[in-house]
Amino acid sequence: MRFQLRSGRVAIACLITACWLRADDLPRPAAAKPLASVVALAAAQHIPLQGIDPAREAPVLRPGDAVTVLFTLFENGHTRQWLAEIKVVPLTGEERRAKPRHDVVYTGTGNEYRLPSAPAAYAMRMFGPFAETDGSIRPGEAVPEKHARFLVQEGFLSFGFDRYCEMVLRLRTIGQEPRLGVMTGRFTEKDIAGFKHWADQARFTAEDELVCVKLAFAEIEFLKIAQHTPGFKEIAQATVEIPSVWTVLRTWNIGVFFCFDFKNVRRLDGDPYGLGSSAIDALPFGLTMFGKHVADGTWLVTSARPPLLASAGVLALTVGPPDNKGKYLELRVIAARNAPP
Repeated sequence: MRFQLRSGRVAIACLITACWLRADDLPRPAAAKPLASVVALAAAQHIPLQGIDPAREAPVLRPGDAVTVLFTLFENGHTRQWLAEIKVVPLTGEERRAKPRHDVVYTGTGNEYRLPSAPAAYAMRMFGPFAETDGSIRPGEAVPEKHARFLVQEGFLSFGFDRYCEMVLRLRTIGQEPRLGVMTGRFTEKDIAGFKHWADQARFTAEDELVCVKLAFAEIEFLKIAQHTPGFKEIAQATVEIPSVWTVLRTWNIGVFFCFDFKNVRRLDGDPYGLGSSAIDALPFGLTMFGKHVADGTWLVTSARPPLLASAGVLALTVGPPDNKGKYLELRVIAARNAPP
C-alpha cells in the first residue's frame, strides 16, 4: 500500500486502528463454486479447480508452482466469474543478473529497517467473464483469454499475513491493538515519542514491530498481482463504484487507508478449505479514501509457504461497498500445486 504524504514522503502502511466497522457490515466470503462454463473451460485447458498440495517448508518459489484463482462478482442475485491460472516461470538472464532490492522503511518508534528481496516471475492466463446463462463451453468454442507476465518480490510474499493475525489475537487478550505507522520517510520526534509511549503500554515488542513492517510489504506484493491481472481494473470498478479506484490501486495517494477491524479478527478451521489442521485467519478491513468510507472486506489467510507462497498465503479476498446490499467481489484460491520434483 502506498500513501503520498503532504510532506512529499511516501508511507507504505499505516496500521493505526479505527474500529468503526461492525462484523454485520462486512461482505461474507461465500464459498462460490465454479459455473458450469468455468468447469468446462478448465477441463479443456487442463486447469485444476480443486486441491491444495501439502506445504513445502522452504519459503522459496520454484518454476512450476501454480495457483488457480476464481474471481466471482455477486450483484443483484446474479454472478459473473473469471478464472485465472498463475504459474511461476523461470527468470530471464537479464532478470537473474539484476541487483536484489533493498527497501528501506521507518517505523513510528524511530527504527529503520532494510529489507532485501529477489524477484520471481509469474505467467498468468485469465479467462472470462462467464455468466450463469452461458451453459457449458462447446468443443472448439472461443473463450475470452488474456495473458500477462510480470515480476514479484519473492521475499516480500513470504512475509505473509498470518503472523500479523497471531499478534493481533495476542494483543487482544490484554485489551490492546496494533497502532504503528510505517513509511519510507522518517517520523517527527513528536510522533516517535507518542508511538513509543503506546508501545510501552501495549507491551509491543521489536518482533511485533517487524511483523507490522512485513505485513505492509506482503500487502504490496499481493496487490501487485491484482494490478497485473488482465481485466482486474474493470472488475474492481464494477465492485466499488468510485472513479479513482484504479488510480488508488496503482499509486496509493494520500488519504487512502486500509483500516483493520481488529475486534473481529478470528481463527477458522482449515478443513473446509482443504488445509486440514493448518491455521486460517480472517482479517476484516475497511477502505477509506480522503476521509470517506468506500468499501469493506475480509482477507482470508494462512501460512505463506509453497505452493501458497505464490499468493502470499492469501486464500481469499472479499470486498464490496459498505452498504453490503449483495454486491461484492470474491477472489479465492481454489487450487494450488507444487512444481514437479
